Amino acid sequence: MLNVNNRVKQQRLGHIHRVYYNKCPSYLKNNFERREDRMQYNTRSSSFNFNVPNVNNVSKQIFYYLGIVDWNSLPEEIKAVKNAHKYQLLVKKHLLNKQVTDSVQDFIYY
Repeated sequence: MLNVNNRVKQQRLGHIHRVYYNKCPSYLKNNFERREDRMQYNTRSSSFNFNVPNVNNVSKQIFYYLGIVDWNSLPEEIKAVKNAHKYQLLVKKHLLNKQVTDSVQDFIYY
């Protein structure tokens, strides 16, 4: 089972998926700029990523900033899934694996 922080992250990533695939109201898309829309040449960064805005420390707790950072950290194969249900399952599996790995590392550290 996902802990509370990862459950919140899962919900946030669900919203970002809808933003990326244009399945959300237009007002939600205002703060999101796809990296592929800005770049005119090929780079090593993912074509699925959003540009991370420059913000102050207080703004780093805002939904859109956290959503962009979380989305950009997902593996490419998850971001490429267009089906919302399949995407949610893959995100949950990814977060569970990361949660277990993090808890094992914490155990080993102490």
